[in-house]
Amino acid sequence: MPSIKCTAKLARRAGLSLPPPSEDTSDDWHANVFTFDRRFYVIFCEDRSRLTCLAGPVQKADLQDLAQVLRNALMAVLSHEGFSETSIQYALSKIEDMSMAKTNNRSVLGTMNDNIFHIETYAYQAGGVESIGLANLAATVNHMPMSPLKWKYAIEEYRRSIIHSAADTQLPS
Repeated sequence: MPSIKCTAKLARRAGLSLPPPSEDTSDDWHANVFTFDRRFYVIFCEDRSRLTCLAGPVQKADLQDLAQVLRNALMAVLSHEGFSETSIQYALSKIEDMSMAKTNNRSVLGTMNDNIFHIETYAYQAGGVESIGLANLAATVNHMPMSPLKWKYAIEEYRRSIIHSAADTQLPS
């Protein structure tokens, strides 16, 4: 079962008590919270492809169902990127049942912190999150080459992984 691995900052903000991380799966996500213009936003980063999704502004009550927040954010990113409805539904089905745990991958945390820096920079330059939009901010960081991906784009890695895993599930055994 895939899991959302939350930072201590997000767990405190949401009032969650998290167990230590169990074994990793290929569909795990990391999540953190950050503030911009005195509002809270959640950043999600898929471990394998480093795809970034943003949600916000969020309240503490929104954080009680973090898996639904992730599904909504992922649907918005994939729609903005032009994924087909079938691909979007397949991607959402992969994260239908999710557990929660503490973070365990410093590389993914580093990617999220870099992305937060870029998101804040672009939002300030654009005059705020409302003027540029969360989908455009996510697209900005998803279309940047990333060192952990050997300088590939996160969105292309995610697209490739969705296509490969969808093909694997359709192959007869």
